[in-house]
Amino acid sequence: MAVDRETLRVIETGDPMSSMWRDFVGTSVQLRIPLRDPVDLRRCAVILREMANRWEVLSHDKRTTDSIMFEAKHHGKMAQARLTSKTRKS
Repeated sequence: MAVDRETLRVIETGDPMSSMWRDFVGTSVQLRIPLRDPVDLRRCAVILREMANRWEVLSHDKRTTDSIMFEAKHHGKMAQARLTSKTRKS
């Protein structure tokens, strides 16, 4: 039975990502959630649920780990941008 490169890397290093990708993607995403008022708290909850749903879908994706984690980081950064943006008044 042939072992693919990602599985071999996990066996050897314990990390499915190459060191280059790990340095690029990192190991975490920090979110700063503003606590302004109850209405804004609901807006933040929607943003976080949307990000969590995207991450749930990504966790079942069949692509390589590095591309999945890169996209997860992107969704985290986009959520952060939305969290810190000011709401627009209609």
